[in-house]
Amino acid sequence: MGREICVRTVRSRPGVGFLGKRIVTASADNTARLWDAESGKQIGEPIRGQTGSVWSAAFSPDGKRIVTASWDNTVRLWDAERGQQIGKPLTGHTASVRSAAFSPDGKRIVTASADNTARLWDAESGQQIGEPLTGHTAGVGSAAFSPDGKRIVTASADKTARLWDVESGKQIGEPLTGYAYAVWGAAFSPDGKRIVIASGEKTARLLRMFPGGTGEIVAVAKAASPRCLTAEQRRQFFLPPEPPNWCIEQEKWPYDTLAWKQWLSSNTLSRRRPPLPPAP
Repeated sequence: MGREICVRTVRSRPGVGFLGKRIVTASADNTARLWDAESGKQIGEPIRGQTGSVWSAAFSPDGKRIVTASWDNTVRLWDAERGQQIGKPLTGHTASVRSAAFSPDGKRIVTASADNTARLWDAESGQQIGEPLTGHTAGVGSAAFSPDGKRIVTASADKTARLWDVESGKQIGEPLTGYAYAVWGAAFSPDGKRIVIASGEKTARLLRMFPGGTGEIVAVAKAASPRCLTAEQRRQFFLPPEPPNWCIEQEKWPYDTLAWKQWLSSNTLSRRRPPLPPAP
């Protein structure tokens, strides 16, 4: 039956797709195959048409279509029931296509290629959407949508992962770096708040997302802080003696007393600055 890439090469991210009662696999024998998840038996004939190794296969969200990515530089769509190709191959990549995945609403497809790019496609017409996502300096091994379909994360042999805005096709922020070897795969958590990144350094890392920008980062930092600076510490760092309001509102030591709550209330309502409570 050929060597299944989902077993042979774990680093090539979606080499296998699972949806309810069916599994789709991609193989170096140039085919994809459907399997019954309960019995483990193959469903129908192999899906044939790619002229090179099939690196990944994935179901559409409604389970009616399958997308495959191949060494032959193309991506193809298939009817998941009949195993027949839908339309023409999606062409444009200039090197092998390592992964392909549907957007959560099934209207778009994102592909990752050894030509250092990722590309977006209209899942109905097969036409490329916009310009390629460029910035990686080595082959892109995987690309995945966020759960809301607004962002894409890519993983590359250039030792980085990158985030992209789907509508504009622009990179979001700086590359995610810190890896000593190629980054083979990256994916969003179901709530879209985290990214998991797998690399050739034999690690997987979890990164937290902050869609709300700097304000959200600051709010998380405030909540995580176990305490605030004391009055003496504030003087040492040439800060004004009054602590930030959030230190009192979130009851951070040493501003977690009733006296400080009353001071904050008076300071908000009064035109005159009330005296500071005694330091602990």
